[in-house]
Order: sequence, then C-alpha cells, then structure tokens
Amino acid sequence: MSEEPKKEDMQEIPAGQSDEELLEEQEEEEAEAEAKAAEERKAKEEAAKKQAAEKAVPDPFGGIPDPGFVHLHNHTDYSLLDGAAKIKDYVKKALATGMRALAITDHGNMFGAIDFYQACKEAGIKPIIGCEFYVNPESHTYRPNKEMGESDRGHRYHLILLAMNDKGYHNLMELNSIAWV
Repeated sequence: MSEEPKKEDMQEIPAGQSDEELLEEQEEEEAEAEAKAAEERKAKEEAAKKQAAEKAVPDPFGGIPDPGFVHLHNHTDYSLLDGAAKIKDYVKKALATGMRALAITDHGNMFGAIDFYQACKEAGIKPIIGCEFYVNPESHTYRPNKEMGESDRGHRYHLILLAMNDKGYHNLMELNSIAWV
C-alpha cells in the first residue's frame, strides 16, 4: 500500500510555471545557499585566524628569519691576557655548528674587528661587532693609586656593547678611543 505524500512536503507549482523554470529556480536557490554557507565558513576561518594571531607570541625578530643560537660574548686572541681563541677557529666552529651569525666582544679593545668582519663575510656568517668595556661609575679617567693602597675592585664593571648597524660601530669606535685616552 503506497502512502500519499503529505501536503506540507508537496511544493505548489504556480500556475503557468514550467518544470524547467521550477528546476532553474531551485538551482538558483541552492547556489545562493551554497554561497551564503561559503561566506559563513570564510568568516569563521578569518575569526579563528584573528583569535590565533591575538594569542600568538610577537615575533622577536621582526620578520627576520630566526638566526638560531648565536654566541654574543666571545674573546679572541686580541683580548689582551684574556682570550686565546683565534678568529679563524671561531668562524670555523660557527660554520660547523650551523650558526649564521657570530659576535666578537674583546676586552677593552676592538683590534680584531676588521679581521673578524672579513673572516665572517668570507665564510657567509653575519659578523656582530662588539666590545666588552670596563665601566667605572666614578669617572672614565679614574685610576686607583695602588701606591696609596687603593684597589680597583668594586670600581670597575664589565659592559658588553654590540653594534646594531654602521652608526653603532662608529659609536663603539668612539667610546673605545675615549677609554684608551
């Protein structure tokens, strides 16, 4: 026994509308519904991306590719009475460990800066020029009178300064020259 379709399931066909016209109208409605659903999906995706971006940690490198680990405090054999490593050895080791940058921070001088720069550039490593300065809060000209029993302990502090660009490099050279006078 076959059931007759319920009245609410039946679609009224307006007078004078052909089957083709009805089919075309249905297709248009389906296309509109699909477009609306696609817009809703896109809006949801954009909202999710925005929410994820708000939760994300800010990029510490400002869009620059992550350099990985970089040694920023190195004394070469130009660090008088303090460093024994040769610049070429530092560069060779940096290459072997996959470092893309390397810094030089010799004690109280920048004698090795040019050799370091050239060796790094030759090896394809970014050179970071710096210096470990001795800082005395009393004065840059203060020298303890050891004959009078004065000690320089507690009067000198170490400060690592790295040049960020050419201006920073020139500032380092100027500070270093002042320190030597």
